[in-house]
Amino acid sequence: MSSFLEAIRLARAARAALPAFNIVDLGMIRGVVGAAASLGVPVVAQISARVAAHFGAGVLRAAIHETSRHIGATVFVHLDHCSDEGILAEALLAGFDGIMVDGSHLPYDENVYMTRSWVERARDAAVVVEGEVGAIRGIEDGIGSHKAGERYDVQQVADFVSNTGVDLVGTDIGTVHGIYENEPILDYQAIQAIVSSCDAGFVVHGGSGLAPNVLRRLAQMGVAKINFSTDLKVAWTDGHRSILTTTGRFVEPLAAAKAAESTVERVCIEKIRAIRG
Repeated sequence: MSSFLEAIRLARAARAALPAFNIVDLGMIRGVVGAAASLGVPVVAQISARVAAHFGAGVLRAAIHETSRHIGATVFVHLDHCSDEGILAEALLAGFDGIMVDGSHLPYDENVYMTRSWVERARDAAVVVEGEVGAIRGIEDGIGSHKAGERYDVQQVADFVSNTGVDLVGTDIGTVHGIYENEPILDYQAIQAIVSSCDAGFVVHGGSGLAPNVLRRLAQMGVAKINFSTDLKVAWTDGHRSILTTTGRFVEPLAAAKAAESTVERVCIEKIRAIRG
């Protein structure tokens, strides 16, 4: 049994959703791992498809694994939104703990077929598979759309889980990827129904920008995983900006990296504490 899968089950039972943080560079990795070590809780380090394509899935997995071992934290490595089968295969080969097979842009039957085929491949490697039905609005790491797509009801989500065998599932419940222009209106009734009716753990995408009381409420409802990306990008930018505004011909790169690491770690700690109450 995958330890990631066991962590998902424990998170649901304890009403303490796993926080999943998208990373891009080593400073962000260290910030995420440092937060997990500081609070003594497991977290998920997520990698977008285009970041995996740029650096290499194996390179990133090794960096996260070695950093976690060195600092002393439990961190699971998960491939975020990915429809590129070459990158999905690379993630499996690299030893990722989980992959998100994103066929949400496809017609329902094609989404089911694609997702189920990867569930079957991942089972042999004891890798957790996340699927999505009904795309979440917003663009993240070059993927997605600001246009509202087809929204699926609770029974359709449950059928998707049953027909694919995914361990985690996401769908549109009112959150968006990116920065919120207005306070989102979450469909708590749908969330509760999905959590209660599906064997798979429910994932909330677009966790960045949600108020602490909202994050805690989602965890208490039995949500398995809450994703954060934009908040970390803002923290990374703020950290670098605090150093780059200094005068001189050049900025010491390590000082900038450490500043970004510190701001990312602080934000991750805030999110973890909000989720756990």
